[in-house]
Amino acid sequence: MPKLSSPNIVELKLPSGTEDDPTIVKLDTTITTKQALDLSQDEDKTEATIGLITAGIKEWNYANEKGEIEPINAETVGRMPLEDFTVLAEKIGESVDATLSAERVSNPEKKA
Repeated sequence: MPKLSSPNIVELKLPSGTEDDPTIVKLDTTITTKQALDLSQDEDKTEATIGLITAGIKEWNYANEKGEIEPINAETVGRMPLEDFTVLAEKIGESVDATLSAERVSNPEKKA
């Protein structure tokens, strides 16, 4: 039986890391229909994308100068290297596109 919002967690090695010190993020790419529609209709895509990425990150290894893992929040996500943010935004974008495509297909079927 299908479940609503079953997590789909992927582990990603991001470009800012090195072979000896990789940047690892565990990202839940599950996007609800509401989240996808909110993003597609939001004029400020940057803030909406940061929100989705922040909600999706379950774990990461970004650390501060003391070696302590940084908290996952909109402020720290906004400080990520652009190359890392882009990878996560593209991964979330794939999920948004898939959710919106599924919604478009299922809407006419519900009216029939």
